[in-house]
Amino acid sequence: MMQSAANEQPTTPQRRLQQASWTREEVLRLLERYGTPVGLPLAGISLFKANLALMDLHGADLSGAILRRANLSQANLAGARLTEADLRSVQAERASLRNAQLQRAILHRVNFGQVDLSGADLTGADLTGADLTFANLRGAKLVQADFTGACLADAFLDGADLAGAILRKTETTGTLLEGQRS
Repeated sequence: MMQSAANEQPTTPQRRLQQASWTREEVLRLLERYGTPVGLPLAGISLFKANLALMDLHGADLSGAILRRANLSQANLAGARLTEADLRSVQAERASLRNAQLQRAILHRVNFGQVDLSGADLTGADLTGADLTFANLRGAKLVQADFTGACLADAFLDGADLAGAILRKTETTGTLLEGQRS
């Protein structure tokens, strides 16, 4: 989030963005007005239960955003920053999160079936109970990520960095683990 140089406090419009709960239509209006999510002050905003399916949010800064129970199915979040974002119970089947930054994100019970997380950084992310069936995690950084009770069935983890990852009670049937680093 951009800070005012004088007092390091957010400006009035930035505070409104953080305090508001956004609808799909409002986000679409912002995207229409600015043409791209890149540079929009979306960090920290609430998109609780928002329907953002099929939206192009590539490169968006959604750090610390609240996206609980949002629908991100088939959305393009390639290169997006979602550091410390709350994505509990998000539906994101077939979404693209290629090269996304998801460090320390809360991803409890997220549905990431067939999602593209190749090259994404999920260092310290909490994926407890997440469904990553057929997910593409090739080359992803999964250092100290918690996959307790998650489903990684038929996921692609080749070249992923799993150093310190927690895989207790994790379903891995059919998972491609060739060449992963741990």
